[in-house]
Amino acid sequence: MSLPKPSHYHLIVEHLSRPEFQDTPSPATKQLATLLGKGARLPITAANPRAEIAERMGYLNPIPWATIWLRNAGIKPNPEESCFVVEPVQMVASMNNIAMRPLPSPLNEVQIAELIAVLNPILTSDVAQIQHINGQCLLRIPHRLKIITIPLDEARHRDLRDCLPSGEDSGWVRRVMTECQMVLHDLSAFPALAETGVNGVWFWGNTQGAFHQNIQSESPLFSIQLRTSDPWLAALLHLTNKPSHEAPIGIWHGSTQTSDFHDLLTNKIKELWSGQLQKLSISLWQDTEPGYICHLKRHHLLRFWSRPVKIDG
Repeated sequence: MSLPKPSHYHLIVEHLSRPEFQDTPSPATKQLATLLGKGARLPITAANPRAEIAERMGYLNPIPWATIWLRNAGIKPNPEESCFVVEPVQMVASMNNIAMRPLPSPLNEVQIAELIAVLNPILTSDVAQIQHINGQCLLRIPHRLKIITIPLDEARHRDLRDCLPSGEDSGWVRRVMTECQMVLHDLSAFPALAETGVNGVWFWGNTQGAFHQNIQSESPLFSIQLRTSDPWLAALLHLTNKPSHEAPIGIWHGSTQTSDFHDLLTNKIKELWSGQLQKLSISLWQDTEPGYICHLKRHHLLRFWSRPVKIDG
C-alpha cells in the first residue's frame, strides 16, 4: 500500500503591515521573517483572504454567501428565492466620488431591530423582507434575480460606481439601496440606531442561481482542515467539507498575534523539514500596500540551512 501524499498547508495572515511586522518582537514573527527570506515570493491575486480561502476550498467567484448563511442556519431556501446580505455602512462623500466604510462596531440587538423596522416598509411593496438570522441581516426575495454583487470587504473605500450590482436585474437592487439610504438620513425616531452613524446599506451575497454553478460537489472532493474565526468561512466549511482519500488541505486564517500561531508555525516547519509536509504557503495581507504570497518547500530549507537548525519551541 502506498503512503498518502504529503499534505499542503497555507497560512493566511491578515492586515500585516510592514511597520507592524518589523516592530513586533514576538518569537512567531521573528521565525516567520526568517522563513519568508527563503521562499519564492509572488503578489496575491485574490481580492481578499476570504475569497482566496473559498477558492482553495473548491469554489469560484461569485459565491452565494447569503444562501450559504441560510443553509448553515438550518433554513432551506425556496428554489425560486433570492437572498442578499444587508450590511449597514457609513457613506462618505468626497469631491469626486462616494465611498463607504463598515461601522466602527457591530450593531447590538436593539439597533438591529430598529434597522429592520426602518427598512422593511420600503421592501414590503416588492414582497421582500429583511430577517435577522444568527446575528446577520438577510434580505429574502421570493423570486429569482440574476445579479452579481461585490462583497463589502472588496467594495469599502472604493468608488461605489465601480462596485454597484450588475446583471439583468441589478436595477431593482440599486433602486432599493438608494431608497434605504434616503430613509436612513432621518433617524430621529430611532435613537439607538442613530448613534451608530449608519447612513446607508450595502447588499451583497449574490443570488440562488450562482449556487448551482459553483457548488463544490461538481469539483473533486476535498477534506479541508480549516482554522478560522471568520463566521462566513465556518459556514462554508460546515456545508462543503467532504471526506477524501487524498491528503487533507490545511488552511490557517488569522493574525500573528493569536496565542496558537507560534505553535502552529513551529509544527509546520518541523513537518516541512521531515518531509511530512510538501509545501507551506504564507499569504501576507497588508493595509499599506498590496500583499504577497510566499511558497516554501523543503529544498528551500536545505539550500539555505547547511547544518541542522534548532527550531524555537
